[in-house]
Amino acid sequence: MAHSGTGRGSTDKLRVFVAEDEMIITLDVTGMLQQMGYEIAGHARTGKGAVQGTLKSKPDIVLMDIHLQDEVDGIQAAGEILGSLDIPIVFQTASSDQITLDRARLVNPFGFILKPFDPFELRKTLQLAYFVHQKDKALRASEERWKFALEESGDGIWDYDLVQDRIEYSQRSAEILGTATRELGSAPVSFLQRVHPNDAGRLNAALTTLFRGLSDGIREEIRMQNGDGGYVWVLARGKVLVRSPEGKALRILGTLTDICEQKRTEQELRNSEALLRAFAEALPRIVLENGKVA
Repeated sequence: MAHSGTGRGSTDKLRVFVAEDEMIITLDVTGMLQQMGYEIAGHARTGKGAVQGTLKSKPDIVLMDIHLQDEVDGIQAAGEILGSLDIPIVFQTASSDQITLDRARLVNPFGFILKPFDPFELRKTLQLAYFVHQKDKALRASEERWKFALEESGDGIWDYDLVQDRIEYSQRSAEILGTATRELGSAPVSFLQRVHPNDAGRLNAALTTLFRGLSDGIREEIRMQNGDGGYVWVLARGKVLVRSPEGKALRILGTLTDICEQKRTEQELRNSEALLRAFAEALPRIVLENGKVA
């Protein structure tokens, strides 16, 4: 089971471990951090050294170069660290190679920063990573209980992490949509692509107000594509769980409720009302002769 670092309550005097294979850059980065008020918990030039140093010093956050000197790179080192410590890791790299970045995302880092970076960018990235991690850790302590309660109610759950740009779905969500969880994917765009074109604009507008802090939640009845290529009616609800200090949504938790039966009942009611209206409109044309309907 992973253990947390020191668990400080603010971003002041955070202890940062720096993993960087170029000594000049290490000196430059540690100097920046110390000038900004951070404490250097340690530094390493190799993947193995990063793992050993981090596990020993238990910092509040790790600034990890993806490309390190030995056979263990920064991504592998991060995976080993996160197996023992619950701390945020921010990757630094001089490359924006998509394959490498996709591989790095598999260990769920709390941020990326491209070299060269200035002190403001570095401070902002570290503060955001630490803030999100602290909020996430607090939520994890209680969310399993109410996730279980939601599942028991028959609702599916979707969890949108805007920092990692990924959505996770519960098994019940997949069942409602008549597909397998793996088929839903984790890209947010996959969720939106399943929404019926006539409902997509309305959902996008609701999500935009949520992202911008103009609302705290969404509640939309939409059609989503199922595993057979048809559409099922769902009630999509979502609420922001974590916002940045600037008010930007960082994590949204939502539910999907199967409302197909409700929609069928509503359609049957509309059909009955239409028949009654047609009958009422036809009454004046009925001719009565000798008290009988002709």
